[in-house]
Amino acid sequence: MSGKMMKRFVVASAIAASVFGAGYRAGAQATSQPAPAKPIAVINGHEINNDRFNALLMQVCGLRVFEEVLNWTVVQQACNLAGYQTEGDDFNKLVQAEYQHVLDTFGANGVSEADRPKVLQAILQRQGVSPVEFQMTMQQQAGLRALSKGHIDVTEEEIKQQFDSDYGDIAEVRIIAIRDASPKDAFVTASKVREQVEKEKKDPSDVARDMKLPINPVKIPKNADNYKEIRDTAFQLRPGQLSASVLQNGVNYLIFLDKIDPAQTNVKLDSVKDKVKLEVMNAKQEAWMRSQLNYLRSQARVDVNDPVLAQEFAAVAAQIRANQAAATQPATQPAPAPAK
Repeated sequence: MSGKMMKRFVVASAIAASVFGAGYRAGAQATSQPAPAKPIAVINGHEINNDRFNALLMQVCGLRVFEEVLNWTVVQQACNLAGYQTEGDDFNKLVQAEYQHVLDTFGANGVSEADRPKVLQAILQRQGVSPVEFQMTMQQQAGLRALSKGHIDVTEEEIKQQFDSDYGDIAEVRIIAIRDASPKDAFVTASKVREQVEKEKKDPSDVARDMKLPINPVKIPKNADNYKEIRDTAFQLRPGQLSASVLQNGVNYLIFLDKIDPAQTNVKLDSVKDKVKLEVMNAKQEAWMRSQLNYLRSQARVDVNDPVLAQEFAAVAAQIRANQAAATQPATQPAPAPAK
């Protein structure tokens, strides 16, 4: 990468390295007291105090950053125990492969080398992710992918199911996620989206961008087992139509159907079997990586000293435990209420 994006990633790497313990080596002879810290800024003669500014940062985004630090720390520790180095040229190659995986996922595999930094920057902006957060996530993914070696098997039945998904009817949709805390707020947000898409005839991607809502293009096979309600909703829409809100795991989704790709009845399994097998393997690998990260986090002892961060982290941990307990309950039993 080059230019402004490269500079950002260099900065991101340096910040991540300092956070994660690559090490600051001060000279042994440096014994003098540090100079008093300058204010973070001066606005119309008014000094912005460092401590107050950092406290505000902790309240606004401390938990989000801490989650990334926690994830990378447990993955790095697991890699070290398994004999995988998480520093040096070999690991950097794995991280770069994760960059490429992201570009491929968003359909940028045909973009020239010179244009890829700009495309990646646009992807990050659209997803609301900073370069530093992206760097952390790519390191985490590279480590988890290394740990997954030897844990992924693919059966003939899985290949057949994936072939039916790939070459059967497929709905090409764009899904807008609405994560408002209350049902009332979610309804208001969905109504605003609908007003602009249906009445003002605006493109859903433009609406989502202007309203700072995440939107993702997704191809949904007609026989997909996951997210049955979203799948069924997509196949009931007409091209160019926006769905009603679909509630999944506390998040409201609006589904916009671009088109239905009909089944490719002329394609036979034997002619694409290797490709389909690789697709299944990649999907299973991603699932294994998510599961492994959850396991590593569940086994970690985490002591948070900052009182604000400790309270927020405890609430998140309790919600995760409640979700895990609900997922293991039989369908005939009610899920337990989230811990307070």
